[in-house]
Amino acid sequence: RGFERSLVEQEIAEQRQWKIIIDGKIACVFVTTFNDPVIWREKDSDPAVYLHRIATNRAFRGQHFVKQIVTWTKAFAAQHNKLYIRMDTGAGNDKLNNYYVSCGFNYLGISVRENSEGLPAHYQQGASSLFEINMDPNSLEYLPPNLPEPVDDGACNHLPGMQLPDLWLSATNGEQVALRQLPGRFVIYCYPMTGAPEIKLPDGWDAIPGARGCTPQACSFRNHYEELRQLNTGVWGMSTQLPEVQKKEKARIHLPFELLSDQQLQFIQALRLPTHEVDGMTLFRRVTLIVEDGVIVKHFYPVFPPDKNADEVLAWLLQSGR
Repeated sequence: RGFERSLVEQEIAEQRQWKIIIDGKIACVFVTTFNDPVIWREKDSDPAVYLHRIATNRAFRGQHFVKQIVTWTKAFAAQHNKLYIRMDTGAGNDKLNNYYVSCGFNYLGISVRENSEGLPAHYQQGASSLFEINMDPNSLEYLPPNLPEPVDDGACNHLPGMQLPDLWLSATNGEQVALRQLPGRFVIYCYPMTGAPEIKLPDGWDAIPGARGCTPQACSFRNHYEELRQLNTGVWGMSTQLPEVQKKEKARIHLPFELLSDQQLQFIQALRLPTHEVDGMTLFRRVTLIVEDGVIVKHFYPVFPPDKNADEVLAWLLQSGR
């Protein structure tokens, strides 16, 4: 809508328009560029790939092309030394926003264009929702290669079949939650600590097997949240950090589920969960539980790499027919 044929021909000539071919037919097209000053303003100086106009042939809908495009664009961005993948969509569509978040993007908010004169009709709406994937090695969402892999020391072998402890935990929405009393199925991923920009991680953190990767793990559950919901499975994150810290983290990475605080170590002690003892802090070792009607039916331990944990959970749910 509102794009001249000459513009499309120019994009093709510049090798910036891409297509997905299935059985000899064009299933999807999209455009890449390395700048977008109208929407991204001062951020346009960042080394980024911008995705535009992803359009799917109606005969091929439902094949998750955006997720495939994201995977391809990560390699494309690395090839061109870009640290960000960005895209925008018209503001006000929460369903679409949540879909892009499920594809791995962080939702950054809304940008209002001060002047859209001379732009295609597509941009006359005046406001865009902004999305970004950060591939900067210095970003907390980045998972470094060659991290030490934790070993299974048997510390969680006793968990299957155990009932959750009957206790109340503080959630990021301000409520008190008794997990044992919740009906149905849900996942609890227990993580050591998130290192928001204002929180300094302990010295030697990356050298502790299984310690690094809390934000990537949270993002993986965020990205697969809708798929888990379709399988009638809820999600909770849990750490020993204070609720105030967790609340900032939830907002920072746009989590659609709540985080729980075991600051008194009651959950850890009741289930005899393994911990890290670092700088005077008692932190969870990373373990993920699948619970049905208050009973643990499956556990994942050790969890590595943490950014693939949600994929493991989904695979188990599908294979077990739950």
